[in-house]
Amino acid sequence: MYYATTTDQDGEVFTLKKTMGELGDHFRRNLEVFGGNPNAEYIVYRGKPNSKTFLGYYTLNNGVLRKKKNLHSLEALLGSVFTTTD
Repeated sequence: MYYATTTDQDGEVFTLKKTMGELGDHFRRNLEVFGGNPNAEYIVYRGKPNSKTFLGYYTLNNGVLRKKKNLHSLEALLGSVFTTTD
């Protein structure tokens, strides 16, 4: 399986790797060499560019791509509303 990312502006694929780990390593190396925003958000797709499936928004945490939580999900809404103090 292939994993790809796109830019926010034009939607063209600029990175295509065989595993999610390779994709995370690619972004970690680019961050170390070129600098930039360590909290950048990446749009990740599964499949080749001509037949891709949207996986979600990911951020880089300690060199590993982690799925960003959906702010409109039920867990996020309940977690922000029902907080308890002990």
